[in-house]
Amino acid sequence: MFDASIIAKPSKFPNLVGGAYAVPNIRWESQQSGCLPLEFQKSAWSCDVSAPPVMINVISSQGPGYPGQSWVVNEDESAPFLYGMQTPHTFPQDLDIVIDLDDEDNGPAYYFQTTHDKLVILRENELMKPANERRDAAPAAEPEPPLPDDDVVVKAGDVAWFCYWNDTFVEGFIYVRQNASRDFEEIEAQATATAATAASVAQPVQLPVETESVAQLAPKTAKPISRRAMPQAFPYVLKLEERNLPSNEFRPFCQKMRMEADQSLTPIRDDDGEEVIILLGGQSFDFDEDKETSRRSRLGKRKEAANSCHCQWASR
Repeated sequence: MFDASIIAKPSKFPNLVGGAYAVPNIRWESQQSGCLPLEFQKSAWSCDVSAPPVMINVISSQGPGYPGQSWVVNEDESAPFLYGMQTPHTFPQDLDIVIDLDDEDNGPAYYFQTTHDKLVILRENELMKPANERRDAAPAAEPEPPLPDDDVVVKAGDVAWFCYWNDTFVEGFIYVRQNASRDFEEIEAQATATAATAASVAQPVQLPVETESVAQLAPKTAKPISRRAMPQAFPYVLKLEERNLPSNEFRPFCQKMRMEADQSLTPIRDDDGEEVIILLGGQSFDFDEDKETSRRSRLGKRKEAANSCHCQWASR
């Protein structure tokens, strides 16, 4: 627990109503990529989620001894891969009642914490080593012009970087005394646009399983999103925070892949036949030092360390 302090349930504190919800208008509020000291790697930590709205499932609270459970899920687990950060997916977590130490004015909140396997997909030209660090020392290619906003689906023939951040820490705050925006038409429009774009890639997609860590990421299949499946809007403000906590068991990396016509992913290989993989963090990335910093931060109100990677979204 980083930014929260557990409290007793206040009097007249609303119970959560169970169900599946879409979180309206959840927006990226802050991003920090300090855990990546090499400038060319910083795009590998992204908070830009191109997918339709985040979904949250809630099991009703049943008194002070059981505040309930909550978890974040993909809008549609059969949705295609999209450029940017993929929607988080977690498993059911018990809720606590807390004060958010960074937003005390918001009042008490239901709270959960867990980890998930963060995946960021970058276009080929979004992650390139400087020319003097590449074997051929060739001049860096000119950046390609930005693609239209609606061209976010990874299509057959695309070469892209798949960046894996397993065991990324995520916290959720549900402010039940604050009402979220109820503009659900925007959610439906976003889901419809993504469904139309995804229609051309409706084939199974399989992730590489060369390592145990990568194998833990669930494969997806791509098919249009049904508007009829859209649930009701979540009525409360939700804040999500995400952090990369250093681990000696898994080092984040990006691997270059090509999407084939049958929607499988093929690793790109270099001139020596080796798969093209970039380990993230650079030479100055010190797992042990970062662990100690994280441990000390839990003793009081946490401040973002300069060498941390962090995202925050909220549906204010």
